[in-house]
Amino acid sequence: MYLDGELAKNGSDLAAYSEIGAHGYLIIGQEQDALGGRFSQSESFVGNMAYVDLWSRVLTLQEINEHRDDCSDSILGDLYAWPEMQQHTNGNIQRLSSTFCQRCEDPKPLYNGFIDMMDNRAFYSCYRGFELSSKHFSKGRRCTKTSKWEGFYEPFCKRITCGYPGTVKNGYSIGNQYFYSDKISYKCFDGFSMIGGSTIICKEDGKWFPAKPKCVGVQCSLPKIRNGKIEIISEAAEDSLGVNRVDSDTQIRVKCFSNSTLKGENPVATCLEDGTWDNPNISCKFTASSQSNCPLHLILVAPENGYLDENSLNAMKNGTADFVEYKCRSGYSQVGVNISTCIVDGYWTEPNITCHAITCPSPPLFLNMVFKSKEPHKLTYQCQKGYKLVGNAVIQCTTLGRWSRLQGKCTWLPCGKPAISAGAKVTGNSYLYGDSLTITCPNGKSFKITCEKSRSWSENSGNNC
Repeated sequence: MYLDGELAKNGSDLAAYSEIGAHGYLIIGQEQDALGGRFSQSESFVGNMAYVDLWSRVLTLQEINEHRDDCSDSILGDLYAWPEMQQHTNGNIQRLSSTFCQRCEDPKPLYNGFIDMMDNRAFYSCYRGFELSSKHFSKGRRCTKTSKWEGFYEPFCKRITCGYPGTVKNGYSIGNQYFYSDKISYKCFDGFSMIGGSTIICKEDGKWFPAKPKCVGVQCSLPKIRNGKIEIISEAAEDSLGVNRVDSDTQIRVKCFSNSTLKGENPVATCLEDGTWDNPNISCKFTASSQSNCPLHLILVAPENGYLDENSLNAMKNGTADFVEYKCRSGYSQVGVNISTCIVDGYWTEPNITCHAITCPSPPLFLNMVFKSKEPHKLTYQCQKGYKLVGNAVIQCTTLGRWSRLQGKCTWLPCGKPAISAGAKVTGNSYLYGDSLTITCPNGKSFKITCEKSRSWSENSGNNC
């Protein structure tokens, strides 16, 4: 059984192998508990019926939906059709004019939006900063066969919300409105510096933009521990994988591999407020007697855009080390631990190094300069016509993701002092590209000459006086 186009009840073999006798009656709106049994008033259907059709087959869901929406009487039952059934009704039944397939009443006003009507369908649109309460009506709201608008609730336009954006470690937020175009600002506690923009804004897609900033204080670089690994044991309990720096007061614990021993008694170090460790010499000492014979052909391949350091490989071969190092190629920065160590069981530990491409922002523009060549991490400039280069015009993308400083500049090319006729007078004292001079002849005649890109004057003064 389908209700409003949706499957509500279903079953099978409800009266398997039962026979239905001929020359009977089709009773609609009342259920008999037994053949020829009495009717119960409490079980009678009360209401209006229309478009009752019977088929000799099971209809598909698509056919059911088409029949539900059809107002042209083009879809009729192949056993009994509604027009035919209306002529063979018995009982205390009142025939009424059908209210089906009529024009629906105008929908209720849509606040913070507007409604377009087309083909007995309402299309809802919300103003900027609002969205429709139900995506079900994003393609329009249908006027049903019963001349009623579909849906139990009227759609409305609600304000777009991005939700609570969350806190920032070592900082606090300003603002408590999270709807479209609302802004949240962040500030860092004393002693911490902000990385990123201080303000985020709720956008039309319901997301905050840009990403929240970070508040960082003095940080310590994680030491490189050969023959061991580092665990971060601060209250933040961050995973050390992929972490290169930690905040002050963060504690780490060094765990040595089975073929090494801790140098010193304390395996714990704390990041101090000056960016140094209180236990700077913490390390793991390789124990030669416990060295395992790790096959060199099983050394793990270098990460993408990285390579195996030959010096460390040679040290491994001659027995002076039990680890190999991986490095990143030029133009890539290293993230994670770059060491693979030979452990007791004859296995190489998995390095967690990745090589990230170093990217710099859009190339800068310099006065009187144009690009000569562009390489992935190198830009070469040249001077515009009429200028000459002083210094170096090459900048490179550094490992910090910033362009190096330009060590050159473009200066105007001078034309030199013009040659003029005897007795002529020159007004002006700049001979650079684009500058003009006024020449006054002995007879009082005057004219202008201009320094051009070719480093020559635009007029020949000797022929003008």
